[in-house]
Amino acid sequence: MALGGLRRGGQLYYALDMTQPDKLDTKNVGVPLNGYVPSCWNEGGTADCGPVPYGAALWEFTDTWDEDPPGDPTGDTGVGYPDLGDTWSVPNTGMIRVLENDGSEDVEVVKFVAVFGGGLDPAKLGNQGNWLYMVDIETGKTIYKRRLTSSAASEPAAVDTDQNGFIDTIFIGTTDGYLYKADVSEPKLLDPTATVTDYSSGVDVVRTVKRVVDTAWDPFKVFDTGGRPIFFPPSVIFVAKLGQYALSFGTGDREDLLAITNQVPRFYTFVDDGFAADDIRLPLDENDLELIEFDSAFEQTEDLLVNPPANKEAGWVLTLTANEKVITKSLAFAGILTFSTFSPDLTVTDECGGAGAGRIFIVNTTNANPLHSLSGDATRFFDVSDIVTNPYVEPGGMPGDDDDDDDDDGGNPCAGQLAMTQRLMQLFPSGCKFANRTENIMTQRADTGVQCIAPVPICVDPKNWKEF
Repeated sequence: MALGGLRRGGQLYYALDMTQPDKLDTKNVGVPLNGYVPSCWNEGGTADCGPVPYGAALWEFTDTWDEDPPGDPTGDTGVGYPDLGDTWSVPNTGMIRVLENDGSEDVEVVKFVAVFGGGLDPAKLGNQGNWLYMVDIETGKTIYKRRLTSSAASEPAAVDTDQNGFIDTIFIGTTDGYLYKADVSEPKLLDPTATVTDYSSGVDVVRTVKRVVDTAWDPFKVFDTGGRPIFFPPSVIFVAKLGQYALSFGTGDREDLLAITNQVPRFYTFVDDGFAADDIRLPLDENDLELIEFDSAFEQTEDLLVNPPANKEAGWVLTLTANEKVITKSLAFAGILTFSTFSPDLTVTDECGGAGAGRIFIVNTTNANPLHSLSGDATRFFDVSDIVTNPYVEPGGMPGDDDDDDDDDGGNPCAGQLAMTQRLMQLFPSGCKFANRTENIMTQRADTGVQCIAPVPICVDPKNWKEF
């Protein structure tokens, strides 16, 4: 199955049945026969192509209802508007446990679901998209829908924190700067007689729906960025020393990279020590965390996730520059945290209408100490000429391979960065025996070139290592 949305193009999600692939036609490989129409297109039910055509539409999801009640004490945002906005939020999929009544008792069942935010209000006023959705992948029907304070353009982080194979926690940010958490670990009744009121027609219409309505699954605010918009999901990072999870995410208007708001964005990392809806500390804000200037030379000596300063929560906040926007997901890998930003420059214009500069940050996950080092002192970031994609990890080559013209480095894009690898080795346990290759954190630039972020060493535990 493939799931997708329309981003700025509309207010719809779709699912495609990808069960039956095309036939491998050895006689016509590479031949533009019929304009490359797939071999099983519209041949559903034939012996060779299976019961449905390949790429068949399974369902489309829209939500034109308006379930925001007029006079809601939480504010009138969303009243009079369709609930689903432009579908920016990338669906996250997985399994959840719910209860269904078999006629005599509630029985636990498993549902495959797509979890996503309500998207972006085209007017960017937070009137649409201010919901968290969970849709049954089999039917395309909403089985969970909860209101948020503003548009949820971000992908949610739907995670399995207890490692039992089921989604138990959802985190999602909104454009008004709140990070929400929903605890869906305890199975709740999927009530076939739940009722909601649709105000979209101007006449209140009470509808019967099949949803989980138990308030135990209600999302609640865990962090307040002070109005800085959140467009990307948090990285959910296991902190082994605590047996808990940390959340890392940045802020900035990803929809309008050239916007000048004079807002000073932030990048946050803090520990979820068991946040619950009745926790009087919540929502946290940056005053609860250790503040770090992105260009300061000072390095922390403590692990701020484990040993924060007195009167501070476990974590840190990195200040960026005015109008700088976090434009990618963050990636946490082997104690290293990386993310990318873009700063607009409206004094320069090109055929695309604007220009600017990018930065790639690479810091220690535990305390934001600088890790980027080609030689000499380390910094927290390095400059790139344009925007870049989300970071990813791929197998690397020999640490310190050169990058000359004799091609003996095997095309290693991180060649020549031995100093970086050596610095990262200091993050690993002292007993490590390092392999003769790296795992490279990479990204792609707007000019399609590949950019190395960091060649990460591979630690081998000599007590468990064996070569065949």
